[in-house]
Amino acid sequence: MNENKNGDELMNVPEPPTFFVDTDGQILGSASRIISATLYKGMIVTIHPYKHEYKVVDWNYHHGHSDEHEGLRIFLEETDVPAKYLRYEL
Repeated sequence: MNENKNGDELMNVPEPPTFFVDTDGQILGSASRIISATLYKGMIVTIHPYKHEYKVVDWNYHHGHSDEHEGLRIFLEETDVPAKYLRYEL
């Protein structure tokens, strides 16, 4: 438990994850918390280690059920464009 500035106890509630889902409903990947990025339909993203780029088609927040996890779901459609991964060498 944490305390706020008034000394009240606050619950430690884990932040829900982000799921990247294809148009068939398969989870392509996830992030441990809700991503902090502006989304728009048609936005192009890459998901490591997939070989193609994906286009954002929709997103929503799902409250979960007994057999599903709560979290942000970003729905993606695979394109024919090969993914471009940047490499940084130190």
